[in-house]
Amino acid sequence: MYFIIELPQDRTGGVVAPNGDALAQWVGDWLHGTDRKDVRQKLAASGAPRGHAFVLFPGFTTAPFAVSDLLMRDSAPLPTITPNLPAEVTDVWAMSTLNTGDGFRWSPDGGWAKFPKLAKPYESTSAA
Repeated sequence: MYFIIELPQDRTGGVVAPNGDALAQWVGDWLHGTDRKDVRQKLAASGAPRGHAFVLFPGFTTAPFAVSDLLMRDSAPLPTITPNLPAEVTDVWAMSTLNTGDGFRWSPDGGWAKFPKLAKPYESTSAA
């Protein structure tokens, strides 16, 4: 059984930008949202010098197409701008649940970088 939900057109297609700036803009705005207050509070309460937020995008994400496209497209470009993160968040990781695309990471030390998704569950990474 495969479920398909109806999505607004602005989340199913659109212009593909030459850079990944849509991700940087969106993730900063999203982490500042009132629905993420608990995330910010937990990071602040930890007392850790770095606060990592991991954002996982399901196939039917509410993020705009410009963001979801970057996370599902192989060889998608990196953002060129720094995200406006809440004070409690120093590093952010973002990836989709789809088998395609890479994950994106931003840190104050290295800026934007990609990371590969781990092997799919049906793939073996050890020799028999």
